[in-house]
Formats: sequence, C-alpha cells, structure tokens
Amino acid sequence: MGTETASGPTAEQAGHAANVEPGEAPGSRPLPCLSNGGSKPDPTPPQGTPGHPAGSEEDPEAAAAEPVAFPYKLRPLDPVTQRRVIADFPALPHGLQSVLDWDFKVAGTATAADFAAHLNQPLRRGDVWVCSPPKCGSMWTQELVWLLENQLDFDGCRAMLTDRWRFGESRFAADLEERARIAAARPATAPVPDPAAARSRFVKSHLPLSLSPPRLLDTCKVVYLARNPKDICVSFFNHARRYKTVNFGGSLETFAEHFLAGTVVMTPVVPHMLEAWRLRHHPNLCFIFYEDMKRDLRGQIRRLAAFLDRPCSDSDVERLAEYLHIDNFRKNPWRSEDFGKQAGMVNEGAGEFIRTGKTGDWKNHLSPELSARFDSWIESQLSGSDLRFVMELDKQD
Repeated sequence: MGTETASGPTAEQAGHAANVEPGEAPGSRPLPCLSNGGSKPDPTPPQGTPGHPAGSEEDPEAAAAEPVAFPYKLRPLDPVTQRRVIADFPALPHGLQSVLDWDFKVAGTATAADFAAHLNQPLRRGDVWVCSPPKCGSMWTQELVWLLENQLDFDGCRAMLTDRWRFGESRFAADLEERARIAAARPATAPVPDPAAARSRFVKSHLPLSLSPPRLLDTCKVVYLARNPKDICVSFFNHARRYKTVNFGGSLETFAEHFLAGTVVMTPVVPHMLEAWRLRHHPNLCFIFYEDMKRDLRGQIRRLAAFLDRPCSDSDVERLAEYLHIDNFRKNPWRSEDFGKQAGMVNEGAGEFIRTGKTGDWKNHLSPELSARFDSWIESQLSGSDLRFVMELDKQD
C-alpha cells in the first residue's frame, strides 16, 4: 500500500502519516507528532482538577497552536468486500472506509471534516485520555481513572460515564443515517447526556494514536489499554450483536473472518496497539494490558495512581479493588451500557455488555482450527516487534 499523506503536507502533518516501508511491520515506526522527544511533563499543577480549583482553561500553548488539516485520504473498500460488509453489518449501509497505511476502518459516512475537527479539538494540561481498541476494558479503566482523579469520590461517580467522559467518536464508528434513525426512535423517557460532558477533562477514544490530536502526548496524560486479540474478537462479536449501530446477525466464525481481514469498524487492532507500544516510554503515556489488571488489579491501581500523581494508601487501594472487582462492576448501574439500553440502542435478548470479564474466555468459543489461524495471524502481525500478548491466566481476580 502506498503513502497516505495528502499532497503538500506540513512537517507536523507528515509526522502523522508514519508511513511504512516495504517489508516493515505496521506501526513499527515512531510517531513524531505524538512524541516530544522525551521532554519532561509540565511541572505545573493540572488545571480544572480536584484540589486545583483555580481554573480549567485551555492550555495556552495548545490553544495558540495552528490548526492542522487532515493529512490522510479516506478510501472506500473494493466493491466486492464492501458488498460483503454491508450484507453482514446491516447498520452500515454505506460500508466502511480505510485510513492510514495499515487500513484502519471507519464508517463510510465519516468525512475529512470530521477528522479535522477531532484533530483540532482543544487540549488542556490536566486532561486525561483513556485510549484503546474496542473491547479492551476501557469502561472499567475509565471508572478507576475518574476515582483516582477525584479523590475516591464514590458518591460523585453515581452518574453515567457518558456524563463524566467525552466520547465524540460515534461519527467514525457508526453510520450517519443509522445514528439518525436510532435517535428518532429513542424513547421519550430516555436520558439525555449531561451537556457538561462535552467540556469534561476526561476523554475516551478508540481511535489509534496517529489519528489523535498532534500534541496529545505533549499536553495530556494518556492511559492506553491493550488486550489479547482472541478475547477482543469474542467480546467484539457479542458487542456487534447487541448494538443497533452495528447489528451483526451472523455467526462467530463469520465475524472472525471479518476481524482477521480487518473489515470490522475500528479494526485492525494489532497495528493500533503496536503504535502505542512503540510510544510506551513516553512520560505522559501509561501502557496497560487488560490481562495485568485481571492478574493483579491492586498492582495496576498503584501503577496508575503513581502515573497520575494521585497518592493512594493501602486502604484506598483495597476500597478501589473491591469496588472495581468485575462481579461488582458488572452490577454497577452507572455504566454507559445502561444509558445505551435506556436510549434504545441495544437489541433485546442479545446478552449482557459485561459477560465473564475473564482472560482466556476465547477458549470457550473459538474452534481449534480458528484459534490456530489467530495464532498465525498474530505472529505475522507482530513480526519485528517485541510486543507479546497473554492468552491465558492461571489465576485472575
């Protein structure tokens, strides 16, 4: 595949492309637009955070930055593949588009203007982003980050995550016409997201870091979640059946074929994780594996607390671990999933959003033949990288 960059990009825009030479592994180059070359985080206290009521204004440097144009081309899939996607995912009547040199997939109705708005959104020092491919435990991590940043305010987190976190990426993940249709059919009693969420300093993103604002890592703290692709696929399959914005009605085997081919929206996932893995030493990036949270939740709570500079006592860690235990979190009525149900976005009888929450659940769903295909695919995707995935755990929380 050739270069994605539009003609005549600026040096900063060219940094976004991170083009791959023939034979080089996807995501194997650094992303200069997101790295400050190892410069230290800003020592000034975050603005607009608990304990720092003096202000929540935009970071002056970020606010003064010149707007950047979207430096990539959006490409529709080839006609045969597009027809198959539309047939298998009826909530995507306009199919998918590819972007980046490793063919990240977005909804067919997403536009360059949508991406430009995303790239140029205001950033403030003190903002915290949680980034990941879909189905890596981002909701779980969002709750942990919010509690750490708000001095374990368990009363304050009795509000939908959609009211406490910004997530403005539906235009990239869902078809515009389907979103309008679902919104028109929304029950009159459905909750309306708090408008304050649009100004929240907490941001969730499923886009890869190369499609994030250029100065993200220079300005904000970023927690990146990774997970083994087999469990991602099984969890994504259940998600795709549940949500009307995807409406997948086929078998797991058919979904896995799309997943391996990278023809599911917001995939492929391995290059997504490779981009972040190469930036894992950046002082403003904390790279976390879902499997490590399952193996040692208390240890990961301490690690995140240190990264966010939020001191956490042993008793605090115990309170958080109990609150976030998967059996308790599954019953939490303030998850965004419950908002989705009330808003009419979820198909009835399609199972629960949080199922087992276990690492290695893929063994209960993937045939030996399909599992072997995943193994070969993962090995090929990781060629030239030291990123490795944990597929099973002997013991997990």
